[in-house]
Amino acid sequence: RQGFIMADRETIEAYAANIEKYRNLVTKQGGNSRLEGFLDRLQPGAAILDLGCGVGDSAARMRDAGFTVSCMDASPDMAAMAREQHGLDVEVTSFDELAAKAAYDAVLADYDLLLMPTVPMKATPLPGPGASRAEYVQRALEMIVNTCPFDITHHPAMAVPCGLRDGLPISMMLIGKAYDEPTIYRAAYAFEQAEDWTAL
Repeated sequence: RQGFIMADRETIEAYAANIEKYRNLVTKQGGNSRLEGFLDRLQPGAAILDLGCGVGDSAARMRDAGFTVSCMDASPDMAAMAREQHGLDVEVTSFDELAAKAAYDAVLADYDLLLMPTVPMKATPLPGPGASRAEYVQRALEMIVNTCPFDITHHPAMAVPCGLRDGLPISMMLIGKAYDEPTIYRAAYAFEQAEDWTAL
């Protein structure tokens, strides 16, 4: 997996370094010659997801033809040029991030909320005054295994204290459908009203 991450970063950096050349090449070629044939097969006004939209020429043509176009690209520089040149709303997202979001969306299609531990272990001692940098980093990273995926997928999530063990707090995490924060708030409020978590 690390190799794929590095290769992807190198690709993005290559696009950033050569974006003007790419822009000129797309302009010289006159866009995708097969696009019109593709659009002729769609219903008028159909929704299109343009993954890897690049500088946005094809997406702009589809939008101007009356289609509803959602744009994504892994390159921030490509996305910025598509916004500047064509006024497109481009989400900067990689294929890996999109796959992770789809996996959680599939589960949440059948459930209102997911419930999981906020951290994968009981509370650990804070690093001491003389702790090494490595210990600080280890303590920080070991806590985010369950939480960091939602920084990528953008599903709303909330940590709620739910009990004590050996005098240390335990936290549960509620995860909801995209843009459905109200369901999380209602569930967290109902739990807080029903139980004194310090007595659990």
